[in-house]
Amino acid sequence: SAPVIAPAPKQLIGGSFATPSLLTQILIGKYVDHLPLYRQEQIFARYWIKLSRKTMSDWVWRIGDWLRIIYDEIGNELLLEKYLQIDETPVFYLDPGNGKARKGYLWVFHAPGKGVYIQWYPSRKAACLRAMLDEFDGTIQNDGYAGYWSYNKYRCVKFEKKALEISCCWAHARRKFFKAKDESNLARKMLLEIKELYRIESLLRESQSSNE
Repeated sequence: SAPVIAPAPKQLIGGSFATPSLLTQILIGKYVDHLPLYRQEQIFARYWIKLSRKTMSDWVWRIGDWLRIIYDEIGNELLLEKYLQIDETPVFYLDPGNGKARKGYLWVFHAPGKGVYIQWYPSRKAACLRAMLDEFDGTIQNDGYAGYWSYNKYRCVKFEKKALEISCCWAHARRKFFKAKDESNLARKMLLEIKELYRIESLLRESQSSNE
């Protein structure tokens, strides 16, 4: 009789030799240990393993697509919070045919103790906030960038929604008083007030106090 051959185990990526452990190693190397794929390619080569960065790049994209459902759910959960911290971090990206790197932005949304959600856009325009904040109703804290007030105006006019409460970062507010300290008694007084707030904040952090 003909030999019986057991079916091959189901693969994460059909037609490839990518095992869960190998994919995990590549992701940890790239995003935790800060090893770009070209370096991982060199490391594998030292062990006589031929694994191109193009192949690894395809795998990383595929895994990111698998995890999108979790990523989207994190964003949805943060929208239920009443307080978000937001910042825009510049990052250069390749634009084929342009001849040089362009500046894009990672928009980071953080709910303390709850989670972090990141969106990437090639600009810092206020319109970038719509995808995240149109369904949000609460307070946002930022560094004073005017785009947040522009978004608030759009939100009220376009959707007739209540404006978001905007809180600015103390560190950025303090800079203005620090610049004026040599000419203004009020500025010097405010610096002392802010110093006291920082002291109280440190005590609360050391005692692990919570507002819950």
